[in-house]
Amino acid sequence: MTRIASVFAIIIASGSIALEPEVAPRMMAEGFAPGSAEAAEDPAVVRKKFEDFVSGWMDRLRERERFNASKVKWKPAGAGVEAVYVGYDTANFRILPISNMETTPIGKIVYLELTLRLAGEDETAARTGQPQIIDRVEVTELFRYSDGKWVY
Repeated sequence: MTRIASVFAIIIASGSIALEPEVAPRMMAEGFAPGSAEAAEDPAVVRKKFEDFVSGWMDRLRERERFNASKVKWKPAGAGVEAVYVGYDTANFRILPISNMETTPIGKIVYLELTLRLAGEDETAARTGQPQIIDRVEVTELFRYSDGKWVY
């Protein structure tokens, strides 16, 4: 809807389309101005929706880590086996201030992607221990607010 409204507003402003004099102002007042669909929503509501979205995103990262750990490829190492997989620090993340609140809000979160190593005498022993962090990469994810919800 926003893209259509934006294109329509540009066409009207450029004079490429002729409307009765009272139609264009009424359409602008009813929300057909560029970027107005998202901007019309209360900023506090948009922020709260982003916090809820981020909570769900962290749940998805935890699920992805469990999946990655379940699909590891075991390799001989030292006196046993080892496996390496990708995980996430979902307890320590930052939500950055939302930008473009007046047009299309952009939300940002920062978290660590971890390379984790399991090691032990055998698979069972390796899985009972804590994974060792062998690398950390800071990730910044950007999300946009569209049609009343946050999307990736």
